[in-house]
Amino acid sequence: MSHCSFPYPRVALLLGLALSVFGLSSGTVADAQAGGSYSFVSLDVPSATQTRPTDINDNGQVTGDYFEGRIRGFVYSNGTFTTLEVPGATETIPTGINNRGQVVGYYSDDVGGHGFVYSNGTFTTLDAPGTNYPYYTHAASINASGQVTGYYLDSAGS
Repeated sequence: MSHCSFPYPRVALLLGLALSVFGLSSGTVADAQAGGSYSFVSLDVPSATQTRPTDINDNGQVTGDYFEGRIRGFVYSNGTFTTLEVPGATETIPTGINNRGQVVGYYSDDVGGHGFVYSNGTFTTLDAPGTNYPYYTHAASINASGQVTGYYLDSAGS
């Protein structure tokens, strides 16, 4: 029975990892280059000192936040910025947008930190059971069906 072993197993593992990373990245670059031309759009909310896009959907709508005295959210669509501010919030930070234009994120108020969903002009607060100030719920992403993922910290800080 013949048994072939590589004299340095860690080297083989690292070499395999390096080759797979190279293969993935070079395949990605090759596919991107084959796709044609690209355009870059600088997103700067007017009068903001900082603009931070966080997600884009297949329709080209972008969500994110900006700083103008405090942190506020936005949706950018077809050259127009729409401000997103949860009523009563001291800051609103969108983190995800699905193809239906529903936005998720988190906000702070005098009670604590909360997750939210913004859909058809309405904000819905998401608070995981067992969370209380200063702990919070953070909605991170939303799929086409409106299901939300995220995380939260409980009263023990876990």
